[in-house]
Amino acid sequence: MIEILIPIEENKLEPKGGPYGYCYNLREGLRKVDNGDIRINFLPASESSDKVYRSSFLRKFWTPRKVVQILAAKYKKGTTKYQGYDIIHFHTTLDMYLNQNSLKNTDAIVVITSHSPEAWHREFITSKLKNKYRWLYKSIEAIDEYAFERADYVVFPCEYAEEPYFHTWEKYELIKNKKKEKYRYLLTGIKPCKAKIDRQAIRKKYQIPEDAKVLCYVGRHNEIKGYDLIQKAYREALKDKGYYVLVAGEESPILGMQNDDHWIEVGWTKDPHSIINASDLFILPNRETYFDLIVLEVLSLGVPILMSNTGGNKHFLSYETKGIQHFESENIRDMVQKIGTFFSIVDDGVARKENLELFNSCFTDEKFAKSYLEILNEIYEDRT
Repeated sequence: MIEILIPIEENKLEPKGGPYGYCYNLREGLRKVDNGDIRINFLPASESSDKVYRSSFLRKFWTPRKVVQILAAKYKKGTTKYQGYDIIHFHTTLDMYLNQNSLKNTDAIVVITSHSPEAWHREFITSKLKNKYRWLYKSIEAIDEYAFERADYVVFPCEYAEEPYFHTWEKYELIKNKKKEKYRYLLTGIKPCKAKIDRQAIRKKYQIPEDAKVLCYVGRHNEIKGYDLIQKAYREALKDKGYYVLVAGEESPILGMQNDDHWIEVGWTKDPHSIINASDLFILPNRETYFDLIVLEVLSLGVPILMSNTGGNKHFLSYETKGIQHFESENIRDMVQKIGTFFSIVDDGVARKENLELFNSCFTDEKFAKSYLEILNEIYEDRT
């Protein structure tokens, strides 16, 4: 039996983005397949009381002094939790860094999957803070350096997902070149999404005509996600064409369009899938992206999607489906043109059918779990 530990408390797994959502979907998929000679273990709920400093902790209580204390402290943890495991699969570079003392005393194979949309230290320290606290920025960089260099294997969803790391972190290319043969690629999968409220009811609620052309955006209202780009496209062209834009997500830091009946801000919601399902075309305009799970959610709902040609979005160029279209990143004119082309020549029924078929053949949680077991078995066999 190959024993694998994922050092995340199982009670924290839930359907959302990041490590917890990734491992939630993995666990759900593992329940549907034959695990063979591999057993996946998570930390028990009681472990949640352990003194683990995650990125959310650092963001909430951030001060230069606190970060220095964390980086300088010797993280005292016993090796008990790592005894008897063949593979330890970390899902944040920070967790791995803070457990480095324990890792000195284990023969287990160490794997890292970083779920940050760019190198973690770059995401954590803003450009303003980088300039103000250059010394601190360099210290934080040590977290990512340690994790990628110490790991025996590195797992990404696809090669395109590494693009933001090359763009934002000078050392990444050098680090990868040292261990290219230790990189593995595993497409993420999710549980199929379902709309809780049907299309007609959502349109009625937000006073959208049934025959209106509705675009949808769900996510953070910031520049890295390209929220400002879809706003600009709306102001310059889409508004005059009569499109409706249905938006979900907290209205911050960029506010929505004010006093416009065709631009509808739902705000943060527990049911984004009903919002997506009520639209005709989902827009994913991010400037940089890792491998955005919202793409898989949209596919599982059968909704057509127009995405920027960047990062993990590029992976979907390889699929021949009318339900997935791309536009050149940050090119407003191309975005508007592709939206118009979609509504003029694409058969909506065919596009939806093809997206559902693609999801069911490549991106279910069951497919994800099977591929995960295959890769972990390959890693184990490679070592032995």
